[in-house]
Amino acid sequence: DSLRYKSLFFSGPRSRESYDSLQRSLPPGKRDSWLERKLNYRAIEINKRYQKNEREFWKDLLDVFIHSFPYLLFLSLPLYALFLKLLYIRRKQFYYTDHGIFLIHLYIFTFIVLLGLFGLMKLDDAFDTSLFNWIQFLLILFGTWYTVAAMRNFYRQGRTKTIVKFLLFNFLAFISITFLFVFFFIVSIFRV
Repeated sequence: DSLRYKSLFFSGPRSRESYDSLQRSLPPGKRDSWLERKLNYRAIEINKRYQKNEREFWKDLLDVFIHSFPYLLFLSLPLYALFLKLLYIRRKQFYYTDHGIFLIHLYIFTFIVLLGLFGLMKLDDAFDTSLFNWIQFLLILFGTWYTVAAMRNFYRQGRTKTIVKFLLFNFLAFISITFLFVFFFIVSIFRV
């Protein structure tokens, strides 16, 4: 039966040559697809490199993924500006670049909030108290309120319209960032 990609660490062929030989021995309809073949080639390389040391592999993969995070943000900014352009398409006074500049403002604010959250998480680890959890919760509430208030102030629309557009924007952002995360995770696997 054909070797099917199950995980990066499998007990199949130990070299590309043996994998290719196995694939050639199968009828064309049972051979792996192009993507399965590429994933199996990568799994063979990872098996050779890490010699079944999954912990070391995941550490390196996370490191590569974290270093690709700026690229993810770089790609998400114009995409999110497009989402805002579409949400505020009837507001002709706002150009695409206006939405981009507004998003840069929100990105900076988000980084500051994340810095505070990470600091509070470290303090929570050091001191066993629920106070830091409450402060984190309040910081997240403040961040959400601030984003809605910033949208309302920048685009000059009513509270209800702003909240609806905020929710729509976050839904679109969630869908797109999920795809970007998956894409960059797969790229990271091939860069390990």
